[in-house]
Amino acid sequence: MADLAIARIVGGDEGVRGIVGCHPSGVSGGGGCRKGKGIDEEIYSWNVLLITEGHSRILARLRKINRIFKQRGWHGEVGEDGPLDDAWNECSALAEELTDDQFELFTNLLSNFKKIEPTKIFRSSCRMFECFLEDSSFRQRTFVFPIVKKSDLEKQKPKSSIGIPYYLEHTVAANPKKYKDKEIKFFQSIQELDKIDDFDIPVNLVLVDDFIGTGDTVDLFIQENQELLDIFDAKIAVVATACLQEGKEKIEALGHTVFAEEILPKGIQENDLLPDKDRAYAIYNEIEAKIKVSPLYKRGYKQSEALISMVNTPNNTFPIFWYSNRPDGSKWPALFPRRRVHER
Repeated sequence: MADLAIARIVGGDEGVRGIVGCHPSGVSGGGGCRKGKGIDEEIYSWNVLLITEGHSRILARLRKINRIFKQRGWHGEVGEDGPLDDAWNECSALAEELTDDQFELFTNLLSNFKKIEPTKIFRSSCRMFECFLEDSSFRQRTFVFPIVKKSDLEKQKPKSSIGIPYYLEHTVAANPKKYKDKEIKFFQSIQELDKIDDFDIPVNLVLVDDFIGTGDTVDLFIQENQELLDIFDAKIAVVATACLQEGKEKIEALGHTVFAEEILPKGIQENDLLPDKDRAYAIYNEIEAKIKVSPLYKRGYKQSEALISMVNTPNNTFPIFWYSNRPDGSKWPALFPRRRVHER
């Protein structure tokens, strides 16, 4: 017995063929895992049907991955689903396939990975918006709207930024005395600004999103709407839950302010635990060669090296975590698969 995830070794008449990982609160059975029943709820235990000395390395790797999952809060309680059960079920394939150097780099990146759930996104957005409102360098009048590119509007593409103004509006409504001296209006689209008549009054224009990557989307959004924005005497601020450091720097270089709770460094380039960058990149490239990702997304969009997943996994994240296709068409065990991936 040990404080570890449950695993099932798959064997047969020809000997051991592989290892299948299961959720730590399940019990292994034919074809998968059942939850909870028959397990002492005080113990996370291994239920191993067949172990050979040759698989001790894989089991040790699963122990290490399990420790990371527990530290990050990605396992559910005994008898309950965890937020990343699907990700855990992919871990055994990675534990078996990667070389020692590849596995060490993979777990280094995984230990720095952030998985932010929707409820945390909205709470964080509200906190950052309150930080903006308390900043005395801004005006008393504020217009808030989501960041959505024109191309996404035309395609009616669902964007996580759309829902954020709704929660920010309720934050303000819940504190009427606190914000009674401020004029704050919320819009579902920047195009609604053309309905404003008194555009000569100084105003803050607050652009909101859950995640800011390279800053390219913010830059493009402003350029696409520059004619409308130029009508106003405006200061622009960007409010987000998470932002890459390079994106923050780009937006600030444009003369705008960023309010973000999580400022994310590059996963390898700015990782102090990986002093030999050339070696780390060489090992990472070996792993990435196992998937069929286009050059634009190598090491993440424009080599962002992000380590984050939210409502969806941004394409700025290292693609080994979200891209599911191998060159031969088989499936790569992506822990945080990205929905609606558009190949280029």
